[in-house]
Amino acid sequence: MGWIPPKPIAHAHTPADGFTPTQYNTLHPSGMKGMRVSPWLHGIGIDVTSISRMRTTLQRTPSVLGRLFTPEEQFDALNRGEEGSDGYVAYLAGAFAVKEAVAKAFGTGFREMAWTDIATSRNRLGKPEVHLAGVATLLATRLGIGTVHVSLTSEGDHITAMALAEYDPNTRGSSHDG
Repeated sequence: MGWIPPKPIAHAHTPADGFTPTQYNTLHPSGMKGMRVSPWLHGIGIDVTSISRMRTTLQRTPSVLGRLFTPEEQFDALNRGEEGSDGYVAYLAGAFAVKEAVAKAFGTGFREMAWTDIATSRNRLGKPEVHLAGVATLLATRLGIGTVHVSLTSEGDHITAMALAEYDPNTRGSSHDG
């Protein structure tokens, strides 16, 4: 049995919002690239990182620290414990997972940007936040991304990050609408 197109979905949005109901429907797997499926969601990314693998990587290749993490991320990791401690390595593994998840939510990977173009920190309540710099900022603008939300969780030796990239509501009708 072949692909069956979905039935139109009724939404509270109207054409006056700049979108038509067909833009919200699930798209045929063959393409129609560039057309929004959601009025606000550009993409979702998820990554699972092994803390022990991060520890091994840092021990074998210390120079990777500066290639993957901003000075601020390195400082924040040191606030979790001395270099090489469980808290230090877990923080960096979480930051790495966030970077991977954000790149996946953008839908680009790291082809166009450096690892340090995406950074993470924690707010006063401990919630992870994303900070874009360099090419990541330009890419977000080009893609119409206004906000990136992230969440982290851990279980045993693994840290999982999830990222949601939201469209900037002020860019409706720009090139990312397709």
